[in-house]
Amino acid sequence: MKIGLLQLDKKGVSPIIGYVLLVVIALALAGGVYNFLANYAPPDAERCPDDVALVIRSLSCSGGKVNITLDNKGLFSVDGVLIKIGEEGRIVKLDLLPCDDSSCKVYFINYNQDYEDGLKPGQSVSYFEENPLLGTGEREVEIQPIILASGNVKKDIICSGAIIKQKLTCSL
Repeated sequence: MKIGLLQLDKKGVSPIIGYVLLVVIALALAGGVYNFLANYAPPDAERCPDDVALVIRSLSCSGGKVNITLDNKGLFSVDGVLIKIGEEGRIVKLDLLPCDDSSCKVYFINYNQDYEDGLKPGQSVSYFEENPLLGTGEREVEIQPIILASGNVKKDIICSGAIIKQKLTCSL
């Protein structure tokens, strides 16, 4: 009789072991997914400060030549700008600046020795660029401030919340 009872007990233990294995596998998968997502998600990205503010003091366009004077009216230094020009209302605009491999930006720290630490609050800078593709007529200039991230790797932080736009009439 003992043999019959042992066989019944073994049959009852088998489903319990199956459930335990199922729970262990589910927990292992959940831990693996969590570990993957925790390492895959980027850390807190550096953001542009809220009080970055550039102002266009003067803007002119004649014969394919654009002259821009910018004032830093914000509370933080600005390390560079991204300047685009195009027809009003267009989403994609022409980069006004000459582009090298992948950059169409002006960095004040490279542009002039007076701006070694960026364009500080209260400072002004003038920029002149000739671009024969501008043509004539109504245009819109869009300027985005850039701040270099602190740390070992210098990375651009484009201040999308501080974009300034101004209408411009280009003539011959």
